[in-house]
Amino acid sequence: MKGQPRPRKPNSLPFFYGWLIVAASFLALSTYGAFYSFGIFLKPMAAEFHWSRGETSTAFSIYMAVYTLSAILMGWMADRWGPRLPLVLASFLIGIGLALSSQVTSLWQLYLLYGVIAAVGFGAVFVVPLPTTVRWFATRRGLVSGIATSGQGISIFAMPLVANWLINAYDWRVAFLAIGIFFFTINLMAAMVLRRGPEEMGLTPYGATGSEHQEPLAPSPSQLPSPAKDLTVKETVTTRSFWMLYIAFALIIGGERMVAVHIASFATDIGISSAIAAGALGMIGIGRIFGNLVMGPLSDRIGRKSAWIICSALISVTILGLGAVNNAAMAYLFIVFLGFSYGGLVAVFSPLIGEFFGLTHMGKIMGIFFTCGAISGLIGPTLAGYLYDFTGSYDQAFLFGGMLCALAIILSLFVRPPLRTASPPQELSP
Repeated sequence: MKGQPRPRKPNSLPFFYGWLIVAASFLALSTYGAFYSFGIFLKPMAAEFHWSRGETSTAFSIYMAVYTLSAILMGWMADRWGPRLPLVLASFLIGIGLALSSQVTSLWQLYLLYGVIAAVGFGAVFVVPLPTTVRWFATRRGLVSGIATSGQGISIFAMPLVANWLINAYDWRVAFLAIGIFFFTINLMAAMVLRRGPEEMGLTPYGATGSEHQEPLAPSPSQLPSPAKDLTVKETVTTRSFWMLYIAFALIIGGERMVAVHIASFATDIGISSAIAAGALGMIGIGRIFGNLVMGPLSDRIGRKSAWIICSALISVTILGLGAVNNAAMAYLFIVFLGFSYGGLVAVFSPLIGEFFGLTHMGKIMGIFFTCGAISGLIGPTLAGYLYDFTGSYDQAFLFGGMLCALAIILSLFVRPPLRTASPPQELSP
């Protein structure tokens, strides 16, 4: 058919090509370290230019808003032309945005370069590789999603430490430049490996009926009952399931981003050294690795919704408890738990969306889901910064963030997958 990609001959690799897709997704998702490294740049930049923490953290809030809106465009591009084009574009935007951030002399430049240009590129690094990975696997989706998203955890652990070392050894400008060049390189490498789906290479999804790699695995408890068709974007956004998940995810992002941006500053405020504070931020990454690799496969067994609720509850309890932290050991413990729970949530997210709404339009649907972070990502870190400026501590910010996540749990308890039939979508009864 005209416009359809021409099938290639099956690859001659000694293993299923989908595992290379998982590796490429892992590589692309490892650029998430820039997300959490901003907290390391916050203090030295604010000190050099005499900006308040509220003003400086607004750059990250703009970044979050643009990043989540960009995900719609990047998801649409991936569904329309495949994953390689948007990820190549992303590699250039991320590299340029971060590298030029090393030359800023005013707030508007930081807002533009980091908050807009780099953020547009980062819009691709989740909604492009993960839906692609899920399409390559009919079984073990929780496992492969967990492996791929563990790239985030490794980067979140390593990049704050690297950024802190570069800032102390040189300055924050060198750190921005080096990270920009590095992220440009690895995203470009990942883009060269990704393919839209196994059909493009004359293969079938791992575990599918008739597949060379078929496995006699029992279906996930969350798996939908023989859907007649995947939902379109229009059908998806008319379901109650979409909006309940959308609001729940927005609440969680708002609470988690409050902590992510300000945890390094919070740690130094209570007397922890900058190097140990950077390590505390990096422990989010360690926790996320375990969360990805534990909750992803576990969701294959207990169901995506159950795993989602468990992770949401852990996030809420952890953020609420941060106000009691008064030493490095406690900070590390709480941050590991926060990373574990949020990492598990991320690993479950893409298989959950695929099972609820289908794979055909998954890139666009995930892109729309990410807009929920535009408001919460804008309000959360900025509000935490101004609450600190007003009260002199982060106690109120952590209380508010934990309550947001508690509300998300309540919503998640009542969400049900829509019944995907040839008629307009209906919600499954409890």
